[in-house]
Amino acid sequence: MLQRITLLLITIGIFTLGSGESAHLSVIQLIATPQKYHRQQVRVVGFLHVNFEGNALYLSEGDGKHGITKNALWLEFDEDCYRELHNKYVFLEGVFDAQHHGHLKLYSGKLQVERIILWD
Repeated sequence: MLQRITLLLITIGIFTLGSGESAHLSVIQLIATPQKYHRQQVRVVGFLHVNFEGNALYLSEGDGKHGITKNALWLEFDEDCYRELHNKYVFLEGVFDAQHHGHLKLYSGKLQVERIILWD
């Protein structure tokens, strides 16, 4: 089932790259080439951390649990809506801002979140 979902998401990503819709990317792509995706709507999978002044999408569970913020993107969203997804992998859609780096400028960019779902 997970393979089918992954294939579906990759297919959606391939067909929407040129259509002005969300690009399906990795956290690594956003961190490595932030200006390429500035102000674009993106889709990304990562490890969600929901915490006061620390809402972030991390590259991995290890990065999240150890607070390696340079391997993360700052998130702006209503944290009460997503608290149950804390410390879980999620699929997230939002607008990327390469110039905003979150609380104390610790993160590698910001996502204005539009949608988050559990990545099972």
